Amino acid sequence: MVDFSVLEEKIIQSLSELKNEGIRTCESYSGQLEGKIPEVTKRFPAVYVMCDGAKYTQRNQLTESEVSFLILCADRSLRAKSKEALAGVSSLVRRVRELLHGKRILGDPFTPLFVQEEKVLVFEPELGVAVFSARYFSKAMFRIGG
Repeated sequence: MVDFSVLEEKIIQSLSELKNEGIRTCESYSGQLEGKIPEVTKRFPAVYVMCDGAKYTQRNQLTESEVSFLILCADRSLRAKSKEALAGVSSLVRRVRELLHGKRILGDPFTPLFVQEEKVLVFEPELGVAVFSARYFSKAMFRIGG
């Protein structure tokens, strides 16, 4: 019912202006945070988008779909002491929220995206790795067979 890759691409397009703000990587997640630290951190600061799943509920002749996405924000530090606009992963998480939360990005019939949770996944200051995840969700109603 839902093509996750199409929805991920719409979110990535909505985040594309981050590239003008110093983000090196903004793409679908497919394991880029796995591997050797020097190779992983070459892509930082980075934002990765991944569909986290969908729940379907039947309501008479309609199917309600709730789709969730993980936005992974990665940088070398939690709060950098640099004067850069997006210095540190916490600034990056805030900027992603400004671009996504409450915005109608996925198109009809989806509701606006809403942030559900933000949390630390990895914080290893001695290795220069800080990764936050932010979970966003949207809902839609589809007619059965349509």
